[in-house]
Amino acid sequence: MRRLLVAASLAAVCAPLGVTSAFAQACTSDQQVVADIYRQVLEREPDRESRSILYDVSTGRGTVRENVLLAATSEEHQRRFLWPAVVDALFRATRNARPPDEIIRSGSEELARGQMTVPELAARFAADEALTSPPLSRQLVLYKRLLGREPEAGLDGAPLDTPDAVLSAAQRIVASEEYAQRFGPQGVPLAGPSAYTASVRVLYRHLLGRDADA
Repeated sequence: MRRLLVAASLAAVCAPLGVTSAFAQACTSDQQVVADIYRQVLEREPDRESRSILYDVSTGRGTVRENVLLAATSEEHQRRFLWPAVVDALFRATRNARPPDEIIRSGSEELARGQMTVPELAARFAADEALTSPPLSRQLVLYKRLLGREPEAGLDGAPLDTPDAVLSAAQRIVASEEYAQRFGPQGVPLAGPSAYTASVRVLYRHLLGRDADA
């Protein structure tokens, strides 16, 4: 997904569609350029820290395109626009329920900061779901939620009678070759690439000023 962000950002030019002020002019006013980048990419007005976050265009330290890239790959953009839809799909796939707003917020923050990967978050959500079942059923829950199938007959392992044991079992599953082959490093169990549809639409709107095509 990060590669998609970078590629889309590099496609942005000095006058991306949907921007009508400084972007569509000569791009010579740093203050106006920064303001337009914030409005277009982050959907808000720039704050006092804006000038220290983005490059100074007039001095040649960075181009408008590089500033758009910086904003689009920022922690704020990921936290607000990239990850919430993914966390929502991940929670629904592994917990079979609608996630509370706080779960979406905290999960998005962890992903944006690099504190957690999608598979690691899936393991945590699935472990929480499994803990609501009797110990003898927890292995089945983990396999169903994370791999979409039942465990192999005669599967041995430590009893899943504690939260740590359940989480460890979930982590082993998401670290497995089968999981990687089915879902990839950023995959969402049961949802697949469709979990990123909303995020892709946001990227098109922010970086190209239009809806994504089919």
